[in-house]
Amino acid sequence: MKYFPVSLRLEGQPVTIIGGGAIATRRVELLSGCGARVTVIAGKASGQMLRFAAEGDVTLIERAYRHGDLAGARLVLVATDDAAVNHAVWEEAHQGNIPINVADDPGRCDFILPALVERGSLSIAISTNGRSPALAARLRRRLSGMFGPEYGRMIDVLDSVRQRLKQTPLDFDQKKRVLYRLIDSDLARLVRESDSTAIAARIDRALGEAASDPTERESVGKVLIVGAGPGNPELITVRGLECLRSADVVLHDRLIDPALLREARPDAELIDVGKRRGDQGRMQGFIHESMVAHARRGKIVCRLKGGDPFVFGRGGEEARALTEADVPFEIIPGVTSAIAGPAAAGIPVTHRDRAHSFLVMTGSRANDAAEEEWTGAASLIAGGGTLVVMMGLAHLETIAGRLESAGCPSNTPAAVVARGTLPDQDVRVGTLADIVGRAKGVVSPAIAVFGDVVEERSKLEALRQP
Repeated sequence: MKYFPVSLRLEGQPVTIIGGGAIATRRVELLSGCGARVTVIAGKASGQMLRFAAEGDVTLIERAYRHGDLAGARLVLVATDDAAVNHAVWEEAHQGNIPINVADDPGRCDFILPALVERGSLSIAISTNGRSPALAARLRRRLSGMFGPEYGRMIDVLDSVRQRLKQTPLDFDQKKRVLYRLIDSDLARLVRESDSTAIAARIDRALGEAASDPTERESVGKVLIVGAGPGNPELITVRGLECLRSADVVLHDRLIDPALLREARPDAELIDVGKRRGDQGRMQGFIHESMVAHARRGKIVCRLKGGDPFVFGRGGEEARALTEADVPFEIIPGVTSAIAGPAAAGIPVTHRDRAHSFLVMTGSRANDAAEEEWTGAASLIAGGGTLVVMMGLAHLETIAGRLESAGCPSNTPAAVVARGTLPDQDVRVGTLADIVGRAKGVVSPAIAVFGDVVEERSKLEALRQP
């Protein structure tokens, strides 16, 4: 770390800027927001700088820099395109031990100006140690989208909680837990929605739990059934990520990306409840029992499921178990791999010129699915529709045979997409007649797609940006 990150209080402090162009003007905007007393020395000033001076925001001296102009300054910022002037100002600043920043000259910077995201009292500073301002600017844009104005208002809420905590007999650790529990909850969402009643209830609950004996708590928590998306951790929804970050306990599927699990709170309990071959029934019962037990201890439970909870995810069964146990819950839909997997491979499940409908089936029941199901699927494909089969890699030969027996032509376009949306995605394309052979060596999880839309992959891949 080349530069030590620090925030200076400049309210009422004298700051001198040499230069009157666009860069200097942006510096004035930042410093005025901090309450600094800014003096600008420039032979030529921008229109905005002249307006700042007219409004009394800065003291503008319209002439070239002279030695001695830095006397009394707390900080100096230089923004001219004259190398000789820049050097002369830098020498005077160093002689007077005044910290200086010379724009676009890292060698003459005692401090640098980070890219800023500001939301009320919240300031997020992004620094590349002066080496890549362009990257800092792009990161600022991304963070601006992640942290909305509610975070500034949330600081006001948390500050009011701090004041309340000062009036309580709680010790330091208990107070800290209250604040962290609120921050890690869905408080940001409640503030964004301006739900003052829910905010007050959330605060009162956190204070009450901190003051009580954990063994005596009777409050029921909540279960959040969250769809994690098709695999890539970046494809979880914003609400889903909020739920994961707020949970006390996370019951997650086996294939959830570790990067996504790292978004959970450091003190959250992570429990792998992924099903292995042969123990599906036993594990599903354990999941139901665990959700209810943790919620009845006042915990916020995140049941993190791949894809969408209600698309072959047994989310309906889990919601029913919670209903029967009288445990509050919320369903947070996810991006289903039935659509996202083919899409990531360049295969649209619907297409205006090819497919006006699609059918999603589970391949794990391929052996005992009713004959009518295969007849219906074949009829859909024959009519220009798309069949998507999930969890069918182990039964791909049976699926292809059933479709052909039901009337699908052997040259029906087919594809298998394994680990869709992930960096090691594997796509195999063929026909109903040869897709089993082409899919040799593919590792699950995988999705099979049948129908004319598969032929769109070659066109879309050719146009896709590298």
